[in-house]
Amino acid sequence: MTAVRLNNKRGQDGLDTMPISTSYTFYQKLLSWEEQSDKTAFKRRKDGQIRLRYSLTKADLQLAHALHVGVYTSGELHFSNRHQIYRKLEELHEAPVCIEQFYEAFEKFVTNGLIITKRDKVTGDYHYKLPDYSVPTKGKKDDEDKGFVPLHPIVFSRAFTQLPIAAQRWFIKAALLQRNFPNKELEWNEVNLQKIVHTHTRGQLQKLIEYMTKPCWQGTALFRHVRIEKNRENKAKLVFSLHPDLLTPYVEGTKYRDPIPGKHSRLHIQQLKRWLQMYKLEPLEHANEGATFIQLAFILKRKSQAYTHVVLSHLAALYQEHGVIPEDMVRYVQRDLHDKVTTNVLAIAKQTGVYDYISTGSEQISKRLADFAAAFRDTPLAAFRHACRKAYQVLSSSHHYSRSPVIGQMDYHRPSPWTDRMDMFRLRSMAFTLGKDPDAFWDKQHAAEARLMRGELPYVLEQWFFEQIPQLPSWNRVPDPPRGFRLEQFLQAYL
Repeated sequence: MTAVRLNNKRGQDGLDTMPISTSYTFYQKLLSWEEQSDKTAFKRRKDGQIRLRYSLTKADLQLAHALHVGVYTSGELHFSNRHQIYRKLEELHEAPVCIEQFYEAFEKFVTNGLIITKRDKVTGDYHYKLPDYSVPTKGKKDDEDKGFVPLHPIVFSRAFTQLPIAAQRWFIKAALLQRNFPNKELEWNEVNLQKIVHTHTRGQLQKLIEYMTKPCWQGTALFRHVRIEKNRENKAKLVFSLHPDLLTPYVEGTKYRDPIPGKHSRLHIQQLKRWLQMYKLEPLEHANEGATFIQLAFILKRKSQAYTHVVLSHLAALYQEHGVIPEDMVRYVQRDLHDKVTTNVLAIAKQTGVYDYISTGSEQISKRLADFAAAFRDTPLAAFRHACRKAYQVLSSSHHYSRSPVIGQMDYHRPSPWTDRMDMFRLRSMAFTLGKDPDAFWDKQHAAEARLMRGELPYVLEQWFFEQIPQLPSWNRVPDPPRGFRLEQFLQAYL
């Protein structure tokens, strides 16, 4: 089975990490990116750096691993979002990539067709599908079913993720081909290998071979051996084989997946099912392949029992009248909630501090406010307030969405004939270094001026001022979201 105890979040909770149930076709398409001649720019960052559409990164591999653990056997996820997938990535990897790198990788997967997304209009959650995911054939073992290859959990270790991307790519490609045959040797022409792992010189190849044959994880090398030989055309070829300790056999009945659950409380779902029985609305649970019930559960989540019973009684009356579940039943509940929630959305945004991130300054503010409020008319206010508070912590602390209110120590400069008798440059530099609020600094400077006017010695006040600076409040970052930023989309990760 090859389950191992890693120093990831699972290991810290006393749980082993299982091998990955990899889809051969999915990983083949992912690993073939570097073979593409298309050098289309996928994204240009603020600092001018360009991200290529088919450039494989460590974040891409970590996302692929997390998806294969978190999806169902159909290669799908329902009523989820990107943040839940990132939490799974964090849980599995000892050294997970940062969330900004994860979002870039996710967007690249969508652009390149590895993920298909569909948003549920009611809940705001997403349905994800991996179109290149090959479902394991029932009744076939690993050596019989090319669509299913277990991959050793070493790929989650810090030692592996710190390797060059070419080394990671070579190992995964070899594991997919060698499968669970310890005596099997793989042969690749040197030219083909350079194309596959994206090396260009013999020196780069030799360095890569060193990575593959030296101890990597728990004293084990990735490859048992790598030899350079001559093929029939007298050209160089590489003969190599995975280390036998890293081969992963298929064990029938083993649970390789740990699907990411939908964003709904199990207790809330069970309670709602009991109430549907009480109101004789059992058919609603299976209407529209269960989607209507999930949407209704989302709309009524965190609502009072009294209000929920009122809604269900109205729905029961409709069902008794028509004899079938109306197609617009969820829309009926939405309309009932609509006017009670919309008026509070902007007020909560203002209270929690996210209001100034709604508009990027280049758009008509009234339209942006209207669009923003409309996006959360069907969201429970408690959940919306919680999401705003969580989002504000990220927005106000990240340089991607906000900026410092000062540029340098001269922003603390305020000329005065009294304070010129002290070393103000030293004091201003300290305040800037510690990130202290300029207004609070000026208030303290004004107090020093008043004491100087009363005859206190400058060097005494300078020492007092120096001791006061660490106690001053820190500055608040100024909202500065990038052009095209949509706060309503950002908040979805926290709902």
